[in-house]
Amino acid sequence: MSKPIIYSLDAMSYEEDNMIPFTYSGGIIKKSEIRISNSSDNEVIYSGTQTSGSTQFLLPADSIDVTTYGTQYYVQIRVTENDNTKSSWSDTRFVYFITTPTFRFSNISEDEVIGQSYVELQLLYYQLESEQLQEVIYYLYDSSKTLLASSGVNYDVSVLKYKFNGLTDGIYYVRAKGETVHGYQVDTGYIKINIDYIIPETFSNFYLTNNYNSGQIEYETNIISVDYHGDDEFEYEDGYINLIEKTLIYDRGYNVADNCTFIIKGKDMYRSEVVFFSLHDSNKKFGFYITAYIYDDDKIRYKLVANNGLDNYILYSPPIDELESSDLVAFWVRKKESIYSFKVYINEVEVV
Repeated sequence: MSKPIIYSLDAMSYEEDNMIPFTYSGGIIKKSEIRISNSSDNEVIYSGTQTSGSTQFLLPADSIDVTTYGTQYYVQIRVTENDNTKSSWSDTRFVYFITTPTFRFSNISEDEVIGQSYVELQLLYYQLESEQLQEVIYYLYDSSKTLLASSGVNYDVSVLKYKFNGLTDGIYYVRAKGETVHGYQVDTGYIKINIDYIIPETFSNFYLTNNYNSGQIEYETNIISVDYHGDDEFEYEDGYINLIEKTLIYDRGYNVADNCTFIIKGKDMYRSEVVFFSLHDSNKKFGFYITAYIYDDDKIRYKLVANNGLDNYILYSPPIDELESSDLVAFWVRKKESIYSFKVYINEVEVV
């Protein structure tokens, strides 16, 4: 009589459901049975029955206790045909059962913002029973998960690092897949990252020219100084301008319609319904202002009211405990492609 055939099996995690594939050339299968024995003494430590004609036996998670019996086992399967005739047991097939390995990026998290034109990926791999990693491949995808680049197969897993260069601003996905020495497949899955960095424009360059005739160094730059053009006089206190009863106005030398970033710092900012900073173009189509409100529990929320050329919208900071007049408050405002971002820092620590 025919008997099932189990082909070679890769390592499996006992913590997961696993399919044990087999072939059978006899009659129609009514059900199948499995038995798993410890390789050290052939003691049967698991047996089960599956009532279906499938040639894949579903082994439920946690069927094997590797903490008691180790990682090495023999598997056998037999089937029962529709007329209740039982086949012989299959030949034994050796298999490793292990604890699910840890396999993830250690330096990149979901939605991570990367402030440069490259991403260096670092992997963390750990397996409780010392199942060794044999190979790994790193992948880079665009925002639609279309593959852009891969590392190829890396067999040197002593250093689990790889760098993708030449990235432009935008959304990407990174991923790594690997295989252990006994064939267990590991996968980080797709991890979304946001490349967001500033390329210095020509106006930030500083040009130096050696004038041989006069023995001097001449310089030129296109840096624009945005200056105050009013008549008021301001007092400086430890590098800060006192604006308690005055308004400092800059009315030229900038273009709010373009992508831009502003950082505004100040002290004595625990104030309600005060406009701390306001910036708009001449047509009031682009710009923003920052104000705040102190609630009954003495917490303050700072508010950014922005206009992106089409409509107004509001961004709030998280609630902040009562501040001292000496606390340094910094507003970080970025406008990119008509979208504003707003962060608040207290004494150089971001409020989250």
